This record gives sequence, structure tokens and C-alpha cells, in this order.
Amino acid sequence: RGRQRKGGRFADIRRQPRQARRVRPAQSFRPHDRRCKVRRARARYNRGVYKALRTRHGVRIDERPSAMQTPFGERLQRWSADPRAPHAIVMPGREMSYAEFLGSIEGCARWLVAEGCLPGEIVGVTIGDELTNLTVTMALMILGVPQVCLPTHDPAPMRESMARRLAVGRIVATRSQHAIAGKALSLATRDALRTSSRLGPLIAMDADPDATAHYFTSSGTTGEPKIIPMSQRLLAMRAGHSNYAPGERQLLLSTVEDFPARSARLRCAYMGRTSVLQRSESSPPESA
Repeated sequence: RGRQRKGGRFADIRRQPRQARRVRPAQSFRPHDRRCKVRRARARYNRGVYKALRTRHGVRIDERPSAMQTPFGERLQRWSADPRAPHAIVMPGREMSYAEFLGSIEGCARWLVAEGCLPGEIVGVTIGDELTNLTVTMALMILGVPQVCLPTHDPAPMRESMARRLAVGRIVATRSQHAIAGKALSLATRDALRTSSRLGPLIAMDADPDATAHYFTSSGTTGEPKIIPMSQRLLAMRAGHSNYAPGERQLLLSTVEDFPARSARLRCAYMGRTSVLQRSESSPPESA
């Protein structure tokens, strides 16, 4: 087929050098390639999604001041801006989206900053209500303030011993009877969190992701409770290796003050899953 008549328009390309042969350009095959069609369809879909995400609640996302530089803070902002994200919290009689949950966390963070919580001191959390406990925990995470949970069901001498071992500087609780002698007390009541919206904007804090963010403790049934320090990077790695997919709901029958349930709630928030909580003992903190 390549041989043409001697005086014709084309020559015998089989007798020409390999470099001189006329080869059809590869670009002409791209419209007929199925992989390229898939790429173009995916790009059109992503452009539509990004256009919808670019303006949310009347404010351009790229124009918002980012106040969360920690790994968990950036991940919460990501889920709150995603219209396809599932609910963050589900409990009897109430469902909370990630945008509403983030508003509650930011309001609690402003209140904690006003109370004097700084990244240099360890804060003890003694809150029995699951929603309030999780809100305060995530607020301390986005501020980069190290924390330890001092469960309400533990005896007072055990909480005092743990606070003394870790040199806790402040206790965040909902009841005054959970105060520890010699430690500053901040009561996370509904009235205190309601006034957090008038405390001004949340100052951006760039915390070290490898610094200790949470001190987990064992049950102490075999003796003195063990202390397990974890950074936000380590918690994020543990969340990434979990077997649950984004959007799934997770229910734990143990209280959020225990180590397994507490770490599982943090993994749920990081991976964009839904945490199913028990009925609130008190009114949940209002969104900022």
C-alpha cells in the first residue's frame, strides 16, 4: 500500500529513512482516547463544584481570614465548606452540620482565649456532657493548647493526682464541685459561651503539629494510670489508617471521657464522619 507510481505525488515511504517517515501526530488520537474523555468530564465536574464552594453564605472562601492553622482546624474548615459533607453530630432530637459545629467550636475558642488559655499551659477538661466535652476538646485542638481529660466519674484524689503529675494550670468544667485546689477554674456554662460572639475575631494561631496536643490516660485499674502523649500529626495519622469511610456514622456506648471513645471522636471529626452522641445532660453551647 505504501508503494506509489514512480512519478506520482508520494514516494515509497518504506524505502525512506526511518527519521524521514511521515508519522501521524499523537495529539490527533487524544479526542478518541477514553481516558482523556474521563479526564475532561472530571474536570468539568470539579469546576462546577469549586464554583459552588467559592461562595458560601455570601462570603468568598478565599477571602475569609483563616484562624485555624492546626491540622484539625484546617480539616474542620474543609468539612464545613463542603456542601456534600455529612452531619458532624447526631443525637436524640438534634442534628448538627459541620458548619454549625465549627461555629460552636470557634465561639468556645474565643471564650477560652479570653479566660487565659495559652499554648504554654496544660488544660484539664472535666465535663460529663458529651457535646460540651467534644466542643471544648476541639476548641483546644484548634488553638494548639495541650489538654488532658480528668473524668467526672474518677474520684477527686485521682483527678488531683493526675493534675499534679502533668502540672495542669487550668481546669475547664461545667460544675464548680469539679474544681481542684490551686488550679484556675473556668466554668463552660451556656451564658459564658453565649457572650463569646462579642469577644472579637479569633486570632490565628500556628501551633506545632508535632507538639503534644493531648495527654490520654489509662483506666488505672492495675495501679497508677499511664500517660500517653499524642501530637496532632500522630492523631491525624491514626485517623487516616482507620477502616471507616467518610460519611459513616459511629456510635460508641462508652462515655466520651474514656480513652477509646475520646480518640474515636477525634478520628471521626478529622475524617468527616458522623459522631452519634448520647442525650445531652444540659443545653448544648450555642453557635457563634
